[in-house]
Amino acid sequence: MNYSLTRWVLGVLLLNTLALSAHAQALFQEGTHYQRLPQAHPAGSGEHPEVVELFAYNCIHCFNFKPAVQEWLQTKPDNVEFIRIPVTFGRRDMELMARAYYAAQELDIEDQADTALYDAFHVQRRRLTNVDQVADLFAELGVEREAFDRAFNSFAVETKVRRANQLTQRYQIRGTPSVVINGQYLTTGSMAGSNPRMLDVADFLTRRYGAPTVD
Repeated sequence: MNYSLTRWVLGVLLLNTLALSAHAQALFQEGTHYQRLPQAHPAGSGEHPEVVELFAYNCIHCFNFKPAVQEWLQTKPDNVEFIRIPVTFGRRDMELMARAYYAAQELDIEDQADTALYDAFHVQRRRLTNVDQVADLFAELGVEREAFDRAFNSFAVETKVRRANQLTQRYQIRGTPSVVINGQYLTTGSMAGSNPRMLDVADFLTRRYGAPTVD
């Protein structure tokens, strides 16, 4: 390739990059597709860009959003930290599910339990309104009752649920699913244009702003 042709190719690539950047900025505007929270509250370590999904197992929109999240996880940059937070909105039935989520983490069966809990609500139309019913579901995943009780009632789970409630309030979450980027930017399906498009907004913001900054 001669020098002139090389310069032409590089020029075209630069123009395409600038055009894509301008297009992304035109697509995603603060105040329209996402909003800035009053104060940054990273959910993770704060060392890497983070994307937080706030969800509830009884939410059909969260259930339908899951395949998009799984697909996005296959392509997200390695340095982007993905965190899930179950919301409770002060409801006892939703706190039960939040405890179940974190108990599954403690038992190292998060993926299996996540699928089972979603399916219980939206495929099997199963009632999960008390601890015994949740324990029965975990038993179907091979978890003995003693191990379930130990995890479900653990200090670690209690702490995580409390932290989840604090972040839900600080992020000003009013519905699910919602996505928070770097603890500072909130987007919802109605803001982004659809629930899957929230992940496009997340990609845009993590590329643009990098790791969280705390005021």
